[in-house]
Amino acid sequence: MIDVDPSNTKWKRLYNAFAQWQNKNQCSNHILKFIQVAMQPVRYIGKEAVFQDRRIELNKRLSFVGFELTETGKYRNINKSTTISEAEERANRFRHKLETRNVHRFIFDYCKAELLVENYFHSVFEAAKSIADRVRDITGLQNDGNALVETAFSTTTPLIKITSYKMILIEVSISDCAILSRAYLD
Repeated sequence: MIDVDPSNTKWKRLYNAFAQWQNKNQCSNHILKFIQVAMQPVRYIGKEAVFQDRRIELNKRLSFVGFELTETGKYRNINKSTTISEAEERANRFRHKLETRNVHRFIFDYCKAELLVENYFHSVFEAAKSIADRVRDITGLQNDGNALVETAFSTTTPLIKITSYKMILIEVSISDCAILSRAYLD
């Protein structure tokens, strides 16, 4: 591709080069290849959140032409989106499901990366691990596993008491891979 406007800003130069290529060749393959090379997962080691944010935003646009960039950096064919809300929903469907079910805000804090890639297994796993983190935050304990639970919820000298006014309810529905929670150690 030719740099058609070397004196301009980077984004304008890229835009103009792609527009010139597209107008001349009437083929978007080079644009798709550029995106694929720029979004190679190896380029984002240590920056997974940046990768996932960019991938979600790209997929909103790509869905209008029937493509989706996967977590592996490869394209796959999908049904084309026809509306903006459909593209948005497709890109954020798992997070949206959780929000409509009133998932506690801590779930989003602890599972951000997993929710972005709609990794259901790891989302559930991170949510379960977050319970111990939350108990440690509340109590100041450094224990883990059984020792943490035994100390925090001791029957003789508990650091956390659960009464009828502060009920904990966390359910994991395997059938639709969703995390539902009403109260979460508030």
